Amino acid sequence: MAKNFISLLLLLMVAFSSNAQANSNKGEVPELQKKIDALKGTFELKLINTRSVPALPSNLAEIIETNRKESEDNRLTLNENTILIIYSKSRVAGNVPGKQ
Repeated sequence: MAKNFISLLLLLMVAFSSNAQANSNKGEVPELQKKIDALKGTFELKLINTRSVPALPSNLAEIIETNRKESEDNRLTLNENTILIIYSKSRVAGNVPGKQ
């Protein structure tokens, strides 16, 4: 009976911990979405041999802005199945035609 009680106690602790973590991230999601929406059309994600939704880093907007080059597109490998293509500043500004 003590084993069952300890198992139940551990299960409840894990459930409450994951619920608290999920609630703490809810406020961050709209802010991250706003940043990504502001960058829409200035980057591209290429998925390689995968049918699943990619797991993107929470600092994707900062990665894009930090790695944007003035006159050439930049390719970064996020993981083995995801490549991030960041369009150059001149392409984003409309000065250089690019493939869309």
